[in-house]
Amino acid sequence: MNNHTQSGIIGALLHHYVPERVLSFTNTITSIIVSNHEMCQEFTSKMKVPVLKYYGMDAALAGENRHPQDHLRELGVKYGYASCHSVADVWFFWMPYGNLDALPEWLKSEQITVDPIQFWGDDNEESVAMGQNILNIHSKMDKI
Repeated sequence: MNNHTQSGIIGALLHHYVPERVLSFTNTITSIIVSNHEMCQEFTSKMKVPVLKYYGMDAALAGENRHPQDHLRELGVKYGYASCHSVADVWFFWMPYGNLDALPEWLKSEQITVDPIQFWGDDNEESVAMGQNILNIHSKMDKI
C-alpha cells in the first residue's frame, strides 16, 4: 500500500469516526493560528539594529570569569540595552558602541545586525513589545 492510499484511508476513517464538530473546531483553531502568525508578520520594523551576543560558555572557555556587564564596562564598551537569557546563559547587548576594537576575538564574531522585532522568533505580543522597546531606545540614542 503506498502513502497516498494510506493517507486516503486515514482521512476517510477520520471523517467517519471523528465527529464533525471536532473537525470544525480543529479547522477553526488552525485558521486562528495561521491568521495570528500572518498578523504578527506585519510587526516587522524593516530596521536593523546591532546586537552583541555574549555566551557564558564561550567566556568560560576563554578563561573569562567576570560578569558580562562588568567585562564590557572594563573594556570601554557601552550599549543601549542589555537582556539576559538564563536558559542559554547568553546576554544580548543591544546597540553596542564605544571601544568595540577592545573586544576579544571570541566575542568580535558575535556581533550581528538584526530586526529586533523578528529577532525573538516568537510572533507573540511580548516578543513584539520587546522589539518595539529596543527600537524606541535606538531612536532615542540616535538623537543624542
